Amino acid sequence: MLAQAKLASETFTIQLGVAAPESELVAWFQDARPGESAIYASGFTLPREAAGVKLVAAWQAEGWAHLKQRRDPDDARRWQFLVERSSRIAAGERKPRPKNEEITRIQMGKLLQALRRVADRGEALPSYRSLARDLTTDNTRACKKGIERVRHLLRRLHDERRIELIPAPNGARHGPQVTILARGRGCGRTTACASGKGKV
Repeated sequence: MLAQAKLASETFTIQLGVAAPESELVAWFQDARPGESAIYASGFTLPREAAGVKLVAAWQAEGWAHLKQRRDPDDARRWQFLVERSSRIAAGERKPRPKNEEITRIQMGKLLQALRRVADRGEALPSYRSLARDLTTDNTRACKKGIERVRHLLRRLHDERRIELIPAPNGARHGPQVTILARGRGCGRTTACASGKGKV
């Protein structure tokens, strides 16, 4: 009877589709030539709410890309969803760039989610280097540019009153503390004060 009750209470989660991170898609888009394609999602269904899927949909709406799908050659039950660089751009014409504000909004949302988790647990703010790796999924290249990007995104969140930045005192070996002002998880909570010699 106990075994039956345990089985009845167990639940299972099936991931129907996954999408590439928007940072990887942006990097591909900047280097892609007309006609080149890449897989932006795969699975039994298209994960329409994923940030990467929304990004390529915006490119299609602007005429910068075409979206296609095909059966996964390794599993006919699954699909591969492809984005193809548009060939409508004339030779010598400047290649359009994805909407910077749209990319910024996506990254601000991801960063805010990370800040919510940290503040809700009462933990210290991770290093900017760590936050940059989470945003870009790049663990190999020097991330000075990524660190500056994190600083910019934090300022944007602060300016929009979604977080409050509490500067570290002079001589401190840690970065600022963050208080979550946006409604939702961690609202009103502040990250802990970091200790030690960790790099910002």
